[in-house]
Amino acid sequence: MLIALGWIDRRGYSGRFEAKWLLAFALAGVLAVVTYGISHLWPAVSPTLLIIAALVVTLAFCPILQLRYALAAIVALFHDVLVTVGFFRSLTRISTCRLWPRC
Repeated sequence: MLIALGWIDRRGYSGRFEAKWLLAFALAGVLAVVTYGISHLWPAVSPTLLIIAALVVTLAFCPILQLRYALAAIVALFHDVLVTVGFFRSLTRISTCRLWPRC
């Protein structure tokens, strides 16, 4: 049934990531080593700098490993986070305003 739906091809695995699972795991390993190494070299480093370092490593390694959809996924993730934060921020402003007498 999954083959008929197109979720799994005849070789038995999903083709959503262009069958580059090992490359994706290699990139995840590189990211883990880099962030772990930076956090142990400088124990007081902020999480923001670790995120920026991981983003730089991802931007450097995605073209090398030919993961062309990985950058689009990162952009989509940032978009989703910004929309969610904006939504919650707007709810906070609405709930704290003095439009209703019982606020």
